[in-house]
Amino acid sequence: RRHGFGGDSMRAGGGVSIYDCLDLFVKPERLSDGWKCPKCKTQRKATKRFGISKLPRVLVVHFKRFRFTQMGSRKIDTMVDFPTHGLDISGYLVQGKSQAAPKANGSSSCSSSSSSNGAPSTPSPGNERGVYDLYAVSNHSGSLGFGHYTAYAKTEGGQWYNFDDSIVSKMPKGAPVQSKASYLLFYKKRGE
Repeated sequence: RRHGFGGDSMRAGGGVSIYDCLDLFVKPERLSDGWKCPKCKTQRKATKRFGISKLPRVLVVHFKRFRFTQMGSRKIDTMVDFPTHGLDISGYLVQGKSQAAPKANGSSSCSSSSSSNGAPSTPSPGNERGVYDLYAVSNHSGSLGFGHYTAYAKTEGGQWYNFDDSIVSKMPKGAPVQSKASYLLFYKKRGE
């Protein structure tokens, strides 16, 4: 696997890796309404793309756990496999500054069509290493209307604790912090 973590994209239990989620996050998306050039006022086909332009000291990953439709809402309980040590997001770091205008597809005499391309897609040259270690997880169990939150947090000494309302308990060494209830992940950049 190109990320050096996990195995196949879909796990035996129907789960995915955090890298699959990051790949979807940065995947270019076609804009249904396109984009109107501010110079020539021509409507164009366009895409948008998210990227990470600067590595944060603390990285918070929020999993989409609820789906809303006309029929109501439902909980998404897909297992997301994520590392506790060595999450490497270096490959998602983009170089340069994001432009205000999305990438325009097609040719035109308008000079703005070739100068704006959304979030740049050139990876960072690697001078900034984006490796993170997990220090906390917020979990959500139940449904949208009747849910319960718990948390796992690690001390500087490496001991994990389970926080469940007023009860705090030490977790056994090696106990998993990944589950279908994982909702928010808190990572600290190595060397910070």
